Amino acid sequence: MTFPTPSSPSPHAQRPLVIMACAASVLGSLRNGIAIAQESQLHGLDVDVRSSWLMPTNLSVTDLATPHNVAIRSIWLPERVDGWQAARRRERIETFLRAAAERNGQMNLILPRVTTDAESTSLNGFVRTLRRDVSRRLQITLAINAAALMRNADHLDRINAIRRAVEEWDYQVALDLTGDLSVRWETEAVIAKLGARLAVVRIDPWLLADGRPDVTPRGRLAARTIAMLVDQGYHGMIAVHADAPGWTGRTDVTASATLARALRDDIMQRSVRNITMLRDVPTEQKDPTRDLPER
Repeated sequence: MTFPTPSSPSPHAQRPLVIMACAASVLGSLRNGIAIAQESQLHGLDVDVRSSWLMPTNLSVTDLATPHNVAIRSIWLPERVDGWQAARRRERIETFLRAAAERNGQMNLILPRVTTDAESTSLNGFVRTLRRDVSRRLQITLAINAAALMRNADHLDRINAIRRAVEEWDYQVALDLTGDLSVRWETEAVIAKLGARLAVVRIDPWLLADGRPDVTPRGRLAARTIAMLVDQGYHGMIAVHADAPGWTGRTDVTASATLARALRDDIMQRSVRNITMLRDVPTEQKDPTRDLPER
C-alpha cells in the first residue's frame, strides 16, 4: 500500500512500522482514532475493541481507506461476545472484521487466549475461519497484557511459558504496555525472551507534547522499551498511544497528532543511528559467536 505524503517515513526491513494506537468507544466509534491517524500521517491504526459494547461498523474501514489511505494493521479483540443482544453484537464484529480483512489483507487479529473453543460466544473459531476464507495473510496473535501479567507470580516465568506455547502453535505475540504498570516489569528481559515472535508492541508516550522526555515511571519504562526494541533491530509494529486531552478533557486531535509524529520521528531517528552504527562496525565484531570456545 502506498501513502500520499512523501515526507512520511517508509517502513524498512530493519526499522519498525510505527502506527497509531486507538480505542473504539463503548458504542464502537473510531472517530478520534481516524482523525488523529489522518492528521499525524502514520502508516495505520492499531484498534482496541476489548472494552467496546458495540463494535465498529464496516463503514469505519471505508472511512479509513478513502481518501486518506490509512489501513487497520492490528485489532485487539475480546475473548468472547456474550450478554445482552450478544447475537447482534457478534454479527456486527464479524461484519467489521471481514470488511477489514478483505480491504487490508495483512493484519494481526489479537486474541487474549487462543484456543479451539467452539462455544457460540467465542471469537476463536470465527477468526480461524476468516483467516482460511479471506486471507492467509491474517495473523492470529496472542495478546500479553503486561499490567494483568504483573498481578500473578514471576512475570518472566509466565513469559517463558507463553513463548513455548506460541512456538508450538506457530503464533505471534502482541505486547500491551499501556496503562498502570509496575516498576518491577523487566521490559528488556521480556523483549529478549519473546524475540522474533513479537509482532506488535502497544506503548504509552515517552515524550511530552513539547518534545521533552517524560520522566514519570511510565515514561521511563516506555523509553527503555523503545531503546531495547531499536537495539534489537526490531522490525515489527510499534503502536504509539498518543491521546492528548484538551482543556475540556476531550481528546485534542491536533495535539495528539503532533505528539504521535514526534514519537514516530524519535523511533526513526534512533533506528537510523542504530543502523549506521552497525554498518560501521567491522564484520568480525558483528559475529556474536566468534569468541566462543570450540566444542
